Amino acid sequence: MVSADSLQQHFPWGWLLLTDSESNEDIPSAPNADPVLVGSTYLLVRVLHEVDGEVAVQVGPSAGDGLAQEFSGPLDVPSGRLRIGDLLDEIGSIVVEVPTLKCDVTVSMDAQTHAERIGITVD
Repeated sequence: MVSADSLQQHFPWGWLLLTDSESNEDIPSAPNADPVLVGSTYLLVRVLHEVDGEVAVQVGPSAGDGLAQEFSGPLDVPSGRLRIGDLLDEIGSIVVEVPTLKCDVTVSMDAQTHAERIGITVD
C-alpha cells in the first residue's frame, strides 16, 4: 500500500495524469470524453478545468471514501515511481513510490465530468 499524499491545484487542460515517472508512452493529443483513459503506463482522468476552480487529489488507503469508483485495474510502473499531476507537468505533481512494477490502481471521483475531488489508491 502506498502512503498518503495530496495535491490541490488548477489543471490547465482539465486532465489529471498518473504515469510512470520515466514513461515515454504516447498520450492521446485529443482525448475522448471518457472520464478515465487507460494506457499501459498511464491513466488520464478528466477533472475540473482551471478556469472553473481547483481540484483536490488524495492518494492513500482511504482516498476513495465517499466517492464513486470510476476505474480499477493494473498499471505498469517500471521505474517504481508514479507521477501524479497535470497533463504537461506545467504546474506541479507528486511522485509516489510504488511497491511493485505492476500495481493495482483505483480511481474514484465526485463526478464523471469536471471532477473536483479525486481519490487514488495504489496497491
